[in-house]
Amino acid sequence: MIRLGVSLYPEQETSEEIERYLSLAQKYGFSMVFTSLFSVEGTEESIIRCFRGLCDAAHRHGMEVIGDCNARFFIQMGASPENLSVFRQIGIDILRLDLMFNDERDVKIVNNNQGLGVQLNASLVDSVKRILDLGGDPARITGSYNFYPLRNTGADSGSVCRANRFFHQNGMKTQIFISSG
Repeated sequence: MIRLGVSLYPEQETSEEIERYLSLAQKYGFSMVFTSLFSVEGTEESIIRCFRGLCDAAHRHGMEVIGDCNARFFIQMGASPENLSVFRQIGIDILRLDLMFNDERDVKIVNNNQGLGVQLNASLVDSVKRILDLGGDPARITGSYNFYPLRNTGADSGSVCRANRFFHQNGMKTQIFISSG
């Protein structure tokens, strides 16, 4: 099944602009929103408030929210592989980890009890395989290819086909970002 999504960065738009954009996206069948959780500076409370507003707007329009995260953001927000509750406070549905810890912490994140879906970098097949070998639930994993808002920075088609084969054989979904510009 093909699903369409948009990328939004709440520090770059007003809440009114975000609401209008999501309304238009919903009208054309978009059902996912990607955002970078480490794109906003501030206190833990101000970051939660900022992204909570974006997530609430996306949910009003029937969209799932994917929040890209890195290790620095984990530490800044007081999260740990055992405690991902801050991401639920923010309101995201899917936590995207571009780079993984490469140990049992990844398995704890994948098998979390917060009900968060997890996206892992689809280009890092060996790391994903290790997570599966350590007991990660493949039904909770989606492979997601890196996205850089620059021309010619995406994965090449051969690599995508090989990685997609691995994900498909292990019962996992994949997604890829394609620029509209």
